[in-house]
Amino acid sequence: MNRPYPYRHLPSVKALPSSKMSTQLALSFRSLSIANRRLLPAIPVSHQRGLKTQSAATKKTQTVAKSTTKVTTKKTKPVEKPKVEKPRYKDSIFAALPKRPHSAWQIYLTDQLPNMQHNGKISVASATAELGPQWRSMSEQEKQPYLDRWAKQKEDWSKKREAILAKATPYEIYRENLLRKKLGEPLVKDPNAPKKAKNGFMFYVEELRNTGQADYSQGIAHHAKVAGVKWGGLSESEKKKFLDLAQKDSERYHEEIKSYNAKIHAD
Repeated sequence: MNRPYPYRHLPSVKALPSSKMSTQLALSFRSLSIANRRLLPAIPVSHQRGLKTQSAATKKTQTVAKSTTKVTTKKTKPVEKPKVEKPRYKDSIFAALPKRPHSAWQIYLTDQLPNMQHNGKISVASATAELGPQWRSMSEQEKQPYLDRWAKQKEDWSKKREAILAKATPYEIYRENLLRKKLGEPLVKDPNAPKKAKNGFMFYVEELRNTGQADYSQGIAHHAKVAGVKWGGLSESEKKKFLDLAQKDSERYHEEIKSYNAKIHAD
């Protein structure tokens, strides 16, 4: 019994000459779906070899053609980012101020470093490791000269800092605080800035202190608590005196802060 040929739409193998048989099958095989390739064993082995050889040669030709094709791309210039100035401490109003003295131990270490020289070099790490136990073993009397020097240096540093703040304009203080925000440092207060307004209770506590009725023997917090109880027991007529003072002080503050802000924007 003859085996049925699976490709019904193709011409019969027997009807084709042997020279044209592999070519015709190769062209027809391209039009088949992948699902029908399972029927490939039905094609004679000799034609299968010719078909595979031709398809491999076609792929090789396509690969060589792709490799010889040059792809030209336009080089784009990198976009220049705008330069951002980094915050610098030398722009601070305290740039000329010397560093704050750390402690009496630092003064002792600085005095002893010249004695720790080895071949003209000073090893700070080895000197610290050696002088640390000596400093801890010293008595309070032996440490007192260094403590006095530290207190004097700290006092001189604070006076110089206060003098710089006193001479600074409102605009300079404003720029200084902007710089400190970028550097992550605490802000400074302008000593010449207007004092904030007081409320009625604060004026009442001030009167208690001036008349000798304030008792700070148990601390400020306890005195404020007692004053709060007394303030709550006053009538509205008794509070009116202090509330009027608070109203006048509030008006004073608004006028002063307005002129202070005008100086900042004027510069």
